[in-house]
Amino acid sequence: MSRYSTPAEISAFRAGLGARPMIVNDVDGNVARGYKLSPGRTLELGPEDDPDNQSIPFGISQAELQELVGNGTVYVDLFASKAMDVRLAPELVAAVNENTRAGRPLDLAFLTSRGSEHVLTVFRESGVLAPERATLVADSGNRLYYDGGPSDIRSLSRDEQNFLSLISDMKQTIADAMRSEVSGLGLDAGSMPQPYIEQKGTATNVHWRAILDHYGQAEGSDLDVRIGTVMKEGLTRYLEQRGPKEGDGSPVFKILAAPASTEVKLAGVNKGHGLEALIKKAMELPEDQRPTAVVFTGDDVCKEDGSPGTDYFAMIEADRLQEKYGIPVFNIHTHHPEGGIDGVSPDPKKDPRNLARAGHDVPRIDLVVPTPQKLVEFIVSVRNTPSAPLPQGRLAPGGGQAPWSLEL
Repeated sequence: MSRYSTPAEISAFRAGLGARPMIVNDVDGNVARGYKLSPGRTLELGPEDDPDNQSIPFGISQAELQELVGNGTVYVDLFASKAMDVRLAPELVAAVNENTRAGRPLDLAFLTSRGSEHVLTVFRESGVLAPERATLVADSGNRLYYDGGPSDIRSLSRDEQNFLSLISDMKQTIADAMRSEVSGLGLDAGSMPQPYIEQKGTATNVHWRAILDHYGQAEGSDLDVRIGTVMKEGLTRYLEQRGPKEGDGSPVFKILAAPASTEVKLAGVNKGHGLEALIKKAMELPEDQRPTAVVFTGDDVCKEDGSPGTDYFAMIEADRLQEKYGIPVFNIHTHHPEGGIDGVSPDPKKDPRNLARAGHDVPRIDLVVPTPQKLVEFIVSVRNTPSAPLPQGRLAPGGGQAPWSLEL
């Protein structure tokens, strides 16, 4: 059974990161807090807000949001019901703003499946003063923001962009397919909210978390699994029938499951590419400014069926990147508790060992924490802890594990 790291293991890990580690974080469910309206509560949206992906209006400060939590209007959860109802933890907002002022853009970085416009908006609403100057890889590893300038690992042709945009035109067909699954479980399909279709720069994501919340269904429930299955099958057919091809005949896009969503994304680019792009930037710095270690943190490692999540593709690259760039690379798994944010034991459905049972390699996991808040506490502690020398042999051939690595 997977377990959470002990305080002693966390302390040893933290002390061994050297004087200047670079911490690279997935966002949703990892370092961002999800906010949901309490039953029967509403908030008035402004003219710039989008009810399809917001229940909480923009322009509310983090302090005001905490007041709404305090009076019971909203509550904090692992994920939000709607895509834009998340905020970066205030402690990390302060860290990003300080790094920008001090000219240390690579101390703290972010690697997300979100589209770049959406994540920059989330950062701005969270209180980041210059979101475009944060170090960020968005669009599932494809768009790099560094030192104020964006660049793409792989750009899309007009035909490829049109293919993705056509998925939005299928919204009614997608909603009807989901409504059929709702009816199949004996639920009132007439009250079902619309799915949310997120257009990213190089991907399109179909979300249904608001539907799950509407019916009181959790991620991994029968409704979630049934909708996920029909979405994967339908989008796979669409991809096979109309999807563009590379010069060698391979598909440009692939289907990837994510929490309460299904994504159509570039087949040849993932978070592993994004993590390498960040490490490459770090190693281009003068030697005395390079990080002493790289830490990647993510929650979406393994799906209930044992298939890889979006963060898997960065974690599985740790040993290769370590050997290639000559810098220690570690992984932290934010392994959500079974039963939700207040649970005490890791959810066995998200256990990375399930990857092996489905025929996938299992990435090295160096620490396991339960919630975004616990991860943020760790990150803050790293910034405030005097460093110890890195352990001898950390870069041994084959990428040997540090002595505190957890046996999963």
